[in-house]
Amino acid sequence: MATAPGTVVLPADASHFYGNVCGDAPFAVHTDLPGTYHAFDIIHELASSPELIVPGQRPGSIPPIRAGRCVGSTAVRIA
Repeated sequence: MATAPGTVVLPADASHFYGNVCGDAPFAVHTDLPGTYHAFDIIHELASSPELIVPGQRPGSIPPIRAGRCVGSTAVRIA
């Protein structure tokens, strides 16, 4: 998603938590480890910076995004 700070990537299930994709640490349960690392590479190629990668299934996994702000307890405004 194009935003003023750059391209934001919302990888959804490709990375459950920020530490998975940005810490190069796949989720514990997967069926294709090489494919997981390949997906992480693509996510990094698409995002303008690691701060613009917004993984997640849990609100606590959302990194501090300067362009974003919390909207309630379970959503973040990205752009």
